Amino acid sequence: MKILFVSPVGAFFSGAEVAITNLMAYLASRGHRVYNVIPDNGAGSDQTYIDFMAQSGIELFQLPCKHWWWQEAHLVEDYEKPSIFAYQHQNITQVREIIQSESIDLVISNTINVFQGAFAAALEGVPHHVIIHEFPYGEFGYYKEKIPLIEALADKVFAVTGELFEDLSQYFSSEKLLPFIPYSHMETIELIESDTHRLVSIGGINPRKNQLELIQAYKELQDKSLELVFIGNWDQSYKKILDAYIEENGLDRIRFLGYQENPWQLLTNKDLLVLPSHQETFGLVYVEAVLNGLPIIVSNNLGHQTVYQLLKAGQLYQLGNKNQLAHTIQEFLDSFREKVKFARNYREDARELYTLNKTCDVFVQAIEGPLPYTSKPFVTGLASLLGWQVEPELLDHIAAQEIRVYHSNVTPYYQIDTYPYRKEDVIDILVGEADYIRIDFPEGLYQIAMYPDNLALSLIPVHSTAIATESGYLFLTEDNQVVYDTSTLHGSALHFHYAQVPLKTFDEELKQLIQDKQRLKAQLIEANNDLQSLISSRRWRYTTKLINLLRRKK
Repeated sequence: MKILFVSPVGAFFSGAEVAITNLMAYLASRGHRVYNVIPDNGAGSDQTYIDFMAQSGIELFQLPCKHWWWQEAHLVEDYEKPSIFAYQHQNITQVREIIQSESIDLVISNTINVFQGAFAAALEGVPHHVIIHEFPYGEFGYYKEKIPLIEALADKVFAVTGELFEDLSQYFSSEKLLPFIPYSHMETIELIESDTHRLVSIGGINPRKNQLELIQAYKELQDKSLELVFIGNWDQSYKKILDAYIEENGLDRIRFLGYQENPWQLLTNKDLLVLPSHQETFGLVYVEAVLNGLPIIVSNNLGHQTVYQLLKAGQLYQLGNKNQLAHTIQEFLDSFREKVKFARNYREDARELYTLNKTCDVFVQAIEGPLPYTSKPFVTGLASLLGWQVEPELLDHIAAQEIRVYHSNVTPYYQIDTYPYRKEDVIDILVGEADYIRIDFPEGLYQIAMYPDNLALSLIPVHSTAIATESGYLFLTEDNQVVYDTSTLHGSALHFHYAQVPLKTFDEELKQLIQDKQRLKAQLIEANNDLQSLISSRRWRYTTKLINLLRRKK
């Protein structure tokens, strides 16, 4: 069978990706031809993910996009909507083309956040399954109103076993809805030997992962020399909140290591894992810790409860109760040897409960058994309104209708701010520590000026890709930018004025340039003719002979 997955991220920092790429590889090992569609992440692509696809025999398609998830999944500015709309329709068409060219038998959407496969499958008359990892509230509450549409577009719906499955049972028909356990392959790790205890938390630094609660509990602990280590990339605004709390309370033993391809290699035999997440549907980091026999404390969110019911390992604490968390951490540290011994002894039992074959069985039965399909005439009737195919240049032009401000110094572009494009505007820029400010434009003719606070003089760009004309700066390339040196303006406020000039005002200047060019060309032709006449004249020939004679006599 030929199976096409539509994936949400195309990177292994997503637990949903980890679980379902293992399913893809398992299906490929059973003889199925597996394909995978992901957003083209450009320079941010996860090469490990791409290599895994190749090693597993999975054909990968990377589609350029502006916004891969449902538009409602994130806050979207009005000026961004036309380009998002354009790209999303293009992506639906591209998935349809893959279904046609590869003769796909089944389309599977991994997570509720992607929709391209659902519409493409309906328009092509191919069965469609959807895999749901997210609760219909909180961060992903936007999809609750879409559930009737999602069910209508799906022939099967898989939801993470436990609380999520129970919650979704009230929305999806029992004939379609099936529970599954996400799988994460975990090799046994060798822990680094250490004499010092640490608290370690693995996962993205963001409000949903709730690291502030752990820091607040950490502040209450008796041992002020105890180190707290966070491993994972971070949401910039949330990280600022954490940094402010850390500084305010003088907590100088907290470290952020950022994203690590294999965080488990950084752990020691004296580490205690703590996961304070507000919301999880399953909690793969929790599972991986248990499979490696690591002592772990987790919040009692619904996803963690599901893992606990399955593996019966780890310690739950009441989410939101930082005092209880601090007490539980202290208890673990005081009896660390016994906690580690139990975790080590239990890990083989956990590995027998949690295997790839067992977790994939529900998918295998659904895929290799009779494959139900219900036609979707309500979608096929809208075929002319869904999807389109346009040239990349046009999509790029639509997507470029914004102004971007880049702040840079030793680290290139450590901050990028995006503003809606208007015919005329003033952008206020706080320099901070930036040595250079770069501003990117859509194509066009602009009058621009950059004024520091309380100064009437405009800064002169140190670099520009524009053509300077009497009417303004003419930007005609794909990389339209001006750059200002702000190395002496740290901490200052700048005011960037720009106004688009209608190109027709450039007509007279352009006509004059063309006329000047034509006049110079005519003068050049006339001069060349005069030169040829002179060279061909009898007087020129006699002069040339005389010069040659004198040269020979020397």
